[in-house]
Amino acid sequence: MKNLTLFLFLLGSWLVTAAQTPSFKTAVEYNNYIVALQTKVGESISNFSKAVESMDLSRSTTLRENIVAVANDGLVKLKSLPAYKGNSSFKNASIRLFEFYKSCAQTEYKELVSLILGDQQKLAVSTERVNQLVAEITNKEKKLDESYLSEQKQFAKDNDFGLTD
Repeated sequence: MKNLTLFLFLLGSWLVTAAQTPSFKTAVEYNNYIVALQTKVGESISNFSKAVESMDLSRSTTLRENIVAVANDGLVKLKSLPAYKGNSSFKNASIRLFEFYKSCAQTEYKELVSLILGDQQKLAVSTERVNQLVAEITNKEKKLDESYLSEQKQFAKDNDFGLTD
């Protein structure tokens, strides 16, 4: 009886895992899956930026936390992806980019919200730090974006499909 219970448990665990891991017939499907995950993070960052611009502290905080959750969900999905035909370079570049998104939302974006929407009397002093943080975020993201795009282009080339803007 114990062996049957253990077997059923292992079978059930395998079925749940197999059902959650997508399969791809083509490289285009693989690419589009990763791009869709990135689009979700991009949308959450855009919503966060709009809330900060509207000076809504509560909404900014909630949407910053949402970036962390969306990026983390993407990381879980990316890390569970198999390499496509032995190539994991695009997947790994995507993981690095999502790790940046998550980290940035947890640290730099949190500090930005505090500086921009915190004590208005300190805002003049904070402006320099805000500009510094924005520059740091931009530089980090630029390098990761370049790596992601380079790996995506190579992935497309290796698998004979074109990318559109």
